[in-house]
Amino acid sequence: MIKKLAKPGTLCYVPAIKVPIIRYEDLHSGIDVDISVNNILAMYNTDLIYVYCQIDHRFHILATFLKHWAKQVKIIGAPNGYLSSYALTLMVIAFLQNR
Repeated sequence: MIKKLAKPGTLCYVPAIKVPIIRYEDLHSGIDVDISVNNILAMYNTDLIYVYCQIDHRFHILATFLKHWAKQVKIIGAPNGYLSSYALTLMVIAFLQNR
């Protein structure tokens, strides 16, 4: 049904993970967005990252840069057996807390 409604390459249903999601990539900005329903843990995870971004804006810059770099060298992507974006972000938090 989604493929009938969406333009090619804009929406993708990802059923092969723990929580089914719809993945969207904005063609103009290149930003990836994952949409899920009834995933309460993801909301708490998002709130945690938001709080760290509010504490120090440099965290957002560093985490965004590292996620971009990780995508370029293809070491990120949980469905493919690599690190998830969230796991990489948690590693950035742990690194900064120890500095």
